[in-house]
Parts: sequence; structure tokens; C-alpha cells
Amino acid sequence: MKVCKIDGCEGKNKALGYCANHYGKFKKYGDPLADHRKVRKVCKVDGCEDMCFGLGYCGKHYKKFKKYGDPLADHIPVKKVCSVEGCNDDHLSKGYCSNHYRKFKKYGDPLGVHTPQMVCSIEGCNGKHDAKGYCSKHYRRFNLYGDPLAPDHRPQKKVCSIEGCNNEHSAKGYCTKHYKRFKEHGDPLKGGKVFRKQCKFEGCTEMSHGRQGYCQRHYYYWKRYGDPTPIPKTKEAKFCRIEGCDNKQEALEFCHKHYTRYKVHGDPYFVKEEKQYFHSRECRAEGCIEEIYAKGYCTKHYSRFKRYGNPYMKSVNIPKEPLPKRLCEIEGCNGVHMGLGYCRKHYKRFKKYGDPFLVSSGSGELKRVED
Repeated sequence: MKVCKIDGCEGKNKALGYCANHYGKFKKYGDPLADHRKVRKVCKVDGCEDMCFGLGYCGKHYKKFKKYGDPLADHIPVKKVCSVEGCNDDHLSKGYCSNHYRKFKKYGDPLGVHTPQMVCSIEGCNGKHDAKGYCSKHYRRFNLYGDPLAPDHRPQKKVCSIEGCNNEHSAKGYCTKHYKRFKEHGDPLKGGKVFRKQCKFEGCTEMSHGRQGYCQRHYYYWKRYGDPTPIPKTKEAKFCRIEGCDNKQEALEFCHKHYTRYKVHGDPYFVKEEKQYFHSRECRAEGCIEEIYAKGYCTKHYSRFKRYGNPYMKSVNIPKEPLPKRLCEIEGCNGVHMGLGYCRKHYKRFKKYGDPFLVSSGSGELKRVED
């Protein structure tokens, strides 16, 4: 392995016979042995060994040099006071304290006093001075017409044409009040204030509300029932039409329970068969003592029952008897059962009209058939 050609350096050769360290110095400074590390200077003030901060001074001396122009200066700031004779308040600006500076700014003189407010120069006008010796009103006229005494050319507000009425004009020469009367009665002088009467219902002290002379409450009763004092009608509670059931009606004169049975099963008296519970844990197939798996049978007999419909059937070679088709319960109808014991035709009639024998005629009337 080639090593660096610098004496005493055993670094691996990288380029030009130098290791990475010496090759870097040679490439940067032209000398593989150059040492150009920065040496931090100390403060140039005699006797100060602190590190240089700026302009050859340490932080402390640089601050003095920047503030006073001399790094060795030892200035104690003197508190400035107001330049007005006899005033020892702290200086604020332009040689004055806050009090005298405010007077100087307002009146141009630190010893100035409040002068009385200027008024308009027009004789007889005491308006506050605005500009050029005039108040705002006369200055505006002077600015517009060149004469502060020029008449105001702004359009005057129109007033009501009724004699003695100075209200502002609204429409058709009338103010709002007279125009409303003119619109309602055809004459602006007709009408006037309408005083509400007392309710004409005996014993009522409220003011009348509707045109019938009743107050709001009695007018509501009169408008709804035709009588200002209706007797509240009490509704009689209706009960289920099933004998012995005291529940309130919900629909089709049935209570909720019987209506649900009628809606689902077509019979309000329908009662779901109770589930059979097998208290014994042994298979109910004769001679089998295995533990129950489902529907009272063990795994073996339940599998046969599920497959062949008979828990005792063993051979799959025995042809399976086709299950008889369930037919419509209507006498004389051989249609295949669809729902609620009816075939498709009778079930459709029952669902639509509530009776499997009702059909709709061409005129829309229901008639009973015996098919």
C-alpha cells in the first residue's frame, strides 16, 4: 500500500503522492505543510487581554468607542432639564419639558397661554371659525359662489300641500299621513285617528280586534267555530273491536297488538306457535343416547332429518319422495300456495281489498265473486 510522501505521515496515498489531509492543504494553499488556521486577536487597548470584537477592540471598549468616539472614555451621562428659566423638569424635546413643549407646539411659544376661540368675521354670526375668517357655513358659500353672504341655492324640501301642514312631502302633493287618508277614503282630510272599541262579548274588557267587534281571543273562536264561546268537545276514547280487549284503537278498529297480527298474518286472532324446548340433553330419536345438536336430534340424526326429512332414513339410494305442494285454502281452488294460505290470485285480492273474493269491476265498484 502506497503511503503519503510527507516524512512521518503514514496516511494512505490519495493523489500526487499525498494523503487526503496533505493533498487538501496542497490543493488549497499550494503547500502540503501550510497551517493557515485563524488566530483570534486580542483587544488593541494596552493591558486588555479580551478577545477582539470589532475594529480591533473588545466588546467593552468597542461600545465606548461607538458611543463616545474614545474606547477609554468614562462618561457619566448628565441628565438634561428643561431650558425654560426656573423649570427643572426632565427634558423631552427641542430643549423643553413635556409641558413647555406642548405649549410650544400648540402656540409657537413655550410660555404661550390659551387664546380665546375665534369666531366668524361676518357681523351677527357667532359660528366657530373654520377657515379664512369664516365659519363653515359662510366659508362654504365663499368657496362656491365667491361671496360669503350669497344666498343658498340648494333646493328647498317640499312640504305637504294641505294648508297648515308642514310635514315633508311623500306622494301626490301630500305628506305620509294625508296621502294614506287620500288612498283609503279618496279625501286627504277624511278619516283621522280611529279609536278601538271594547270587545262586544259580555264580560270581556279587552279591546276589539277583528271586524266583528270581538277581541283577539273571542274573534279566533268565532272565526274557527262560529261561536265566540265554544264548548270544548271531548273525544270519546275508542277501544279495540276484539271482544275482551280494552286497548285503544290504532287502525281498522284494532288495537296495536291485533292490528299487527292482522297486518302480518291476515288474522287478528293469530298466535304464534310456542317453541318446543327439550329439557333432556339426549337425542329424541328412539334408542339414541347421543347429546342433542339441533332441533332435539344428535348430529347424525339431525343430518338425516335435514337431508331426507326423516331422522331414521340411512341410505341415499332410496328415492326421495317429492314433498306435496301446498295448495290454496279456498275451497275448489287448486292454485299453488303463495302467502297467508292463498294462491297468487286470492292473495293479491286479499292484500288489495282485504277479502280474497272481492274484485274490481270496470266502473271501479267492488263486487263479490265465488271463484
